[in-house]
Amino acid sequence: MGYDERVSTYHDVIMDGDQLFIGDICYALDDHIYYDVWGNEMKWEDGVIKDKDKVCSVVVNTQNGDGCYGDNQGNGFGVDAGNIGVTSSYYWDKDKIVDGGLIIDIPSKVASVDVEYDDGFITIAIYDFMSNTLLYRDTIDTRWC
Repeated sequence: MGYDERVSTYHDVIMDGDQLFIGDICYALDDHIYYDVWGNEMKWEDGVIKDKDKVCSVVVNTQNGDGCYGDNQGNGFGVDAGNIGVTSSYYWDKDKIVDGGLIIDIPSKVASVDVEYDDGFITIAIYDFMSNTLLYRDTIDTRWC
């Protein structure tokens, strides 16, 4: 491996929601979950963020912190808090959602989410849980902007 030897892998994380937000979770996640759960309890580390046993978000920190990173489909992800994650619409602060992320509709309102970080690359796959239909899969390079 290169500069960042951290490997984080989260497979088959079940998330409820009408939609999922992909991007810096500071642009979506409710402040209570963001600061109290991810910050105070999880110490800003990669992982599955839960509130009362319900999955709110899956998050990994980028290799080079803040910036603008892209996937292979031409989507751009603005990052101001050094992370990229997937956040359920049930835990959004609607006033915080901004451009710089991607919103995926979940037809059955339940998704299976895979997030993997390896050597600066974040690979995300989202499937509709009921139909097992692939809704999004791509890799975001966070080694540089």
